[in-house]
Amino acid sequence: MTDEPLMGEAALSCARTPRVILTLAGSLFAVSFLVSTVGTVANASEGPKARNMHALVGRLSPGATFTLPRGVTNLRQPLSVPRGVTVQGHPRGSVLRIARGAAEAFGYSFMITPAAGTAGNVTVRDFTLDGSRSRGIPDNSGGGVKAGPSWTIKDVHLSNMSYFKVWVYRVTDVDVRRNTFDAEFGTSSKHDNIGGGRARDVTLSGNQFDVSTRGNAIDLVAPRNVTVTDNVVRGAPGREHSIFLEGVRRGLVADNDLTGSSITVQGNARYRDKGDAVNPLGVRIEGNSVRNAPAHGIAIKYEDQGVRSASGGANSLVGNRVSGSGLSGMAILQCTVGAATRPDAIVGNTVVDPFARGDSDWSTGCGTVPSNGIAVTGGSAEISQNRVVDRRDRPTTKFGLFVGAGGGRVPLGRITLWGNTGSGLSVGVSNR
Repeated sequence: MTDEPLMGEAALSCARTPRVILTLAGSLFAVSFLVSTVGTVANASEGPKARNMHALVGRLSPGATFTLPRGVTNLRQPLSVPRGVTVQGHPRGSVLRIARGAAEAFGYSFMITPAAGTAGNVTVRDFTLDGSRSRGIPDNSGGGVKAGPSWTIKDVHLSNMSYFKVWVYRVTDVDVRRNTFDAEFGTSSKHDNIGGGRARDVTLSGNQFDVSTRGNAIDLVAPRNVTVTDNVVRGAPGREHSIFLEGVRRGLVADNDLTGSSITVQGNARYRDKGDAVNPLGVRIEGNSVRNAPAHGIAIKYEDQGVRSASGGANSLVGNRVSGSGLSGMAILQCTVGAATRPDAIVGNTVVDPFARGDSDWSTGCGTVPSNGIAVTGGSAEISQNRVVDRRDRPTTKFGLFVGAGGGRVPLGRITLWGNTGSGLSVGVSNR
């Protein structure tokens, strides 16, 4: 199967380069040549085919910008972007799509990748990636973008994919913002939308995850200095796109808007074969709105799953609003003695109509708690100025706050309670 022609206009631009107009195969193309000591980037003998787009991009120098063709371009191999290059969409719209019969070239790989695997300081923006899942691309093939160091991925529409949509792994200084994730062109695999791990200084902001997608909205393992803000997540039964941070050290999760989904910050012991097992440390979860989560709304979980994990603590839940959660609106779950060595804080949150599933209790994995709005199963914490309300005609919330757990693995430490309010609020305590 041959490469299909590029559609529309391809612009290759770089500062201080001469600009010429070429007519190729009957179509008008605007091309800016990059002049260097080794000659030009392209020449007229390269026909208007997708393979020439790969060649043009591959020869760019730092600072150059490549504007994709207008319309649909079918890829038969990943587009590898060199260091310092910007790849942007055409003002009238660009779509990169995996060509039929090209699945083998994208096995466990991505449509956009760093050249040589490490090219940094790249910007990818303003176009659509269609992974062709609905056209027969199998699972584990044709993901979206694999980020390199100091990459910016913004205003990209990712859809119809059989692998991770954005992959952030062992890189630093990555900015993923204002992208949209859905299945407009077909279906979506259960792989995470933004996945990866062991990355530092990552910002995920203003992204939108449609109810049609599958897999978690965000799932990063052992990140450092991660910021997750202003994202919109829409889920439904069987399509919960939760936000997971596993083994995170220092982070901010703020002002996200979730429906049918939840936020979980926990240890990463289940990935111990990938590196050190650690528990969450210094994460602030603030100002988020979580509606109709199928289980808990927001939770911090310390665990080691039988593996010695680095201790965490000093995490905080501040000013969040959780309504209609299936189980506790908020919870701090301690499963292992010594997993948290600094007290946590739950301050100024609002929980409305928790335990919406109607269960009388919850076996958290760290002990059992009765129906409640906010739960802390062990360890030390400040719980202050929270409001828990059950407005239903037949309330299912037995306790506004519950500390400790039946059969809990970790005893209570210093628990500070003050200024908590709510309709019918009561505090339950279990000493294991």
